[in-house]
Amino acid sequence: MTEPPRILVAGPSSADTPDVSLGETPFSDAEIVHESAVETVIERLQHEPFDAIYWSDSETMYTVCENNEGATEQYRTLLAALPVPVLVVDREHIVQYANDEALAVTQAETDDQIRGRSLLSFLPEESHEISRERLEQVFETGEATEKRKFEVENLAGGTGYIESRIIPTTYNGEPAAQVVLTDVTTQQIREQRLERQRKQITRLHDVGVELAACETQTAVYELVVSAAEDILDLDTCLVDSVVDGRLRTEATSTKLEEYQEPPIESEEAGLAGKAYRNDTTYLIDRVSDHPDANPTDEYLSGLTVPITDHGVFQAASHESESFSETDLELVEVLCGHAREALTRIEQQQQLRDQRDQLKRENERLDEFASIVSHDLRNPLSVAKLRLDLIETEYESEHIAPAAGALEQMELLIDDLLTLARNGETVSAMEPVTVSRLVERAWELAETGAATLEIADSSTIRADKQRLHQLLGNLLRNAIEHNSDRTAALTVRVGTLNSTDRTGIYVADNGTGIPEPVRESLFEPGVSTNDSGTGLGLAIVSRIAEAHGWDITVTESADGGARFEITGIELLEHG
Repeated sequence: MTEPPRILVAGPSSADTPDVSLGETPFSDAEIVHESAVETVIERLQHEPFDAIYWSDSETMYTVCENNEGATEQYRTLLAALPVPVLVVDREHIVQYANDEALAVTQAETDDQIRGRSLLSFLPEESHEISRERLEQVFETGEATEKRKFEVENLAGGTGYIESRIIPTTYNGEPAAQVVLTDVTTQQIREQRLERQRKQITRLHDVGVELAACETQTAVYELVVSAAEDILDLDTCLVDSVVDGRLRTEATSTKLEEYQEPPIESEEAGLAGKAYRNDTTYLIDRVSDHPDANPTDEYLSGLTVPITDHGVFQAASHESESFSETDLELVEVLCGHAREALTRIEQQQQLRDQRDQLKRENERLDEFASIVSHDLRNPLSVAKLRLDLIETEYESEHIAPAAGALEQMELLIDDLLTLARNGETVSAMEPVTVSRLVERAWELAETGAATLEIADSSTIRADKQRLHQLLGNLLRNAIEHNSDRTAALTVRVGTLNSTDRTGIYVADNGTGIPEPVRESLFEPGVSTNDSGTGLGLAIVSRIAEAHGWDITVTESADGGARFEITGIELLEHG
């Protein structure tokens, strides 16, 4: 009885028996053997008899050998049918056979260009030793090798990457090796690109650390261009700042000469000006096609990224489509680091300028305080002494007003010295009981018939001496502001303790403060009392500000004035 034909079906599995045929001969009664892995298909073809092979992916049937002329011819027929590159080499590593797929990979037009060449000739020299070892392993053990990736060079001089697996076989009656190849060039290039990008991002973050250590804007600009050249391989690039409405070149790559930039608002500023004004990036594949690019004859593509509020990074190429979206993303990372560094340096410079300005103001205040302390106090003391002597010798209605004026001058000098020397400073912060400090300040004030009420007791954290001065000024202000009242004056001090406000208040039942005056009340020289210096409440405001507190004035429940100091840390309230 004739045995049914055997067909090897290669490719994805199917639940149904494939309807395969060869010419007019049906194979409906054939024994179907299925294999999905190409390497396994090749191995089975060497050791098992098959009449045909059917590639399910292409729905193509190949016969082993119609005339059954010999094993070698059958083998060649089957290898030619394989949809993967296969080379057959002998013990000397010489190629004896290559199927059509292998010819395509090596870019050979005929198999004559490959047969007779050493397999190693397609590999770089550093891969020769491992390739010899793998081939010898197959010949000595008769076992297939695992897959391994190699860089290869084709006959046209191009390079690529393949994965190879070597399988033992017999060719023309002699031991041989099948080298099954898989072209992984695209995958390898993608992996290399991803690895390169990963390394670039890591190096860019390192540059970010270096940028954070830069002390000048010039150093930042130069480091940005250096990183663009060394890390991003952008050999034609520059960084512009914007100064007085003009783009100014700050740093350029080694292949680019400096040049004068146009005003940022002008049409000549092109994409750089537009990127800066709109805070927008531009990736231009063909500069000549972009209406705002303002191209020159030598540059065909460009990349423009704003460094927000500071300037613009630009890169150019003599070739079109030279920059990718990845290039854009990496440049944006670099410019982001630059922006942070430039902002930090700018803020530090502003702080230095403020400190220098404050230092100059303090020096002037010290000079002023010295003048007040020595050049005014001495003649004032002489005037008071002379007035006392006059009073002992003469009686005059003019002596009392003169003495009052001198007393007012002395109060003004005291307030000026306080404001000039320590109105904005606090020393050691400590727990302070407000009620005790209020009572002490009240005792030192000329209270007359006024009455003090302390609503509650609280402990806060403050500079005790400066808080004492603040409370004393507020108490004196209440008394002096209402000195011409005939009704009894009551000054009440208490604690603010709600979810949104904590602090203390000083309120009275006097005449109050007109609303139009309240906003300017804490400015030096402003007073609602003709006999006041206009500096007492300014000192109160400075002391509160030095503590980080806020002070406001409003109307009390009795129609008088109410001062509220908020933002105070309450340690205890009862």
